[in-house]
Amino acid sequence: MKTSAWLIGALLLAGSFFCSSAPAQKQSAHSTKIKSYYREKIAPDIQPKALWDGRKLMPFHAANFPKMLPASAAGFLDENEYVLGLTVNGESRAYPTRYAAFHHIINDSVGRPDQGGKQFVAVTYCVVCNSGVRFDPVVNGRLLKFDFYGIYNGVVTMYDRNTKSVWLQIGGRAIKGPMCGTELKTGPLLDTTWGRWKTLHPDTLVMAPEARYSEYYEPEGEPVPRGFTSFPGSYFPKSITHRDTRLPTFAMVLTVTVPQPPADVLTASDTTATRTPALYRAYPLKTLKASSGSVNDMLGTTPIAVFFEP
Repeated sequence: MKTSAWLIGALLLAGSFFCSSAPAQKQSAHSTKIKSYYREKIAPDIQPKALWDGRKLMPFHAANFPKMLPASAAGFLDENEYVLGLTVNGESRAYPTRYAAFHHIINDSVGRPDQGGKQFVAVTYCVVCNSGVRFDPVVNGRLLKFDFYGIYNGVVTMYDRNTKSVWLQIGGRAIKGPMCGTELKTGPLLDTTWGRWKTLHPDTLVMAPEARYSEYYEPEGEPVPRGFTSFPGSYFPKSITHRDTRLPTFAMVLTVTVPQPPADVLTASDTTATRTPALYRAYPLKTLKASSGSVNDMLGTTPIAVFFEP
């Protein structure tokens, strides 16, 4: 089975960060022990019928603390293959998208003992929209372990095995369950080629393939698709709740988010009513390719620089 036949895709739905209670569905005979007053929290901007649960239909499983190898032992990777790379507390690691495309989530810990020790990370990836996002899985002192859930608005969704809450992969917001309304913190993650990552970090470790999932990985030497032109499954369009016609659905973009400041750093003139919400901007790759590859811009009052290497 090819990963390109059933992996997950590509639109971001921005909305309220608050959650409400939705009535539980009619109970079946085997669920009579569930108390009648039970209500499941779900974000008010979420359309429940579009939130597709694919856990029983798809073979996807997160990789948990995968085996890592030195770069010299990574003969299974071509120089031009894409990886998601990160460096934490003096240790660099690379996660090939050929494996991340199947797992969707990689729960790991990274860091050298002599430079601050291990730090937990959740590396997430959606192959249809090429979105690699790194999250801090520790919330209020509790380590969450993430796994594949399904799709919403064409983008992969996750759930944490601790509370069974459902989270958006782009944005890191919990939209259903006990953690509803909580947002995960993100961290730096570089989407680049294995050859370039090795040049930047010659001492890097790299994720080894898991033998039990080998039938689901793209074959060696066959690159993972980048830049889909259509959804690879009929269930994708059914998850779409919003369409933005300013760009084609599958136009690839480089995006920037400037979050609103935390309450403890607001100035005296700021109030809850006047706080600036998070700001978002998308730069089409087609436009960046036609330019010098760098853009100096302002997002609100924040100066930003965007760099793109074709």
